[in-house]
Amino acid sequence: ICIMLGTNDSVERKHNSHTTPDDYVRNLVAIIDSLLTLWPDAHVVLNKPIWYTPDYVTKGGSIGSKQSQKLIGIYADRFRDVISRCKAGHVHLGDKDAYDYFKKNWKTDINEEKDARGKSYWLHPNEQGARKLAEYWGKAILQVIK
Repeated sequence: ICIMLGTNDSVERKHNSHTTPDDYVRNLVAIIDSLLTLWPDAHVVLNKPIWYTPDYVTKGGSIGSKQSQKLIGIYADRFRDVISRCKAGHVHLGDKDAYDYFKKNWKTDINEEKDARGKSYWLHPNEQGARKLAEYWGKAILQVIK
């Protein structure tokens, strides 16, 4: 079993601020430890989330800002902390390159969406982007299962 984890923690929500990097590490460790308790032979791959355009407010009230976008990199930089706190040999660094790919190709590979204000933003991959993301993240999985 190979389990992939991403993040939505960088955005700010109505009732709480961005997840701090320390809380992010604690949250991931708690999730991973729970998963590995249920499936002790599983392997977890930590991939850096993809780039998105900042300055949006979802209909649910989540705010994606430049600070949110910066946090993605800070969180990914803490993956080694997560790995060091989890079951040895079962948590792995995954892909970090898809972020840069989507930063360069967001107009062609990410869906345009409208936020609560009617403003355009780009967050979720379109069909072409999903294929490209599968290549990046699939390669990361293959490194683990080989």
